[in-house]
Amino acid sequence: LDPSSSTSNSSGGMSLQPTLPVPNMEYVSPNDVHVASHIWPLDDHNLQLLDHVHPTGWKDPTSQNKYDLVVIGGGPAGLVTAAGAAGVGARVALIEANFLGGDCLNMGCV
Repeated sequence: LDPSSSTSNSSGGMSLQPTLPVPNMEYVSPNDVHVASHIWPLDDHNLQLLDHVHPTGWKDPTSQNKYDLVVIGGGPAGLVTAAGAAGVGARVALIEANFLGGDCLNMGCV
């Protein structure tokens, strides 16, 4: 670790933690900045990931009057639950605020 690259911390002392570059959001739609800010670096691979799990042109579907099941969270359990219920004919609404697949799939939890 190069001490010359250290930064000062909130108590005025020096920290050996490196400073990380800020993601370049220039190529991200303004509608997706809240989601894309969680992905770094914004290289070709991660831009393709964003296109798959949070498509730029996505519009929420018109709500039906009645659902048999509402699944909150599009992680592994939510996706399996929604797909299984829809597979047997249930009307399913899946609500996900960020990325389909959840944190472990998209960010790595270990």
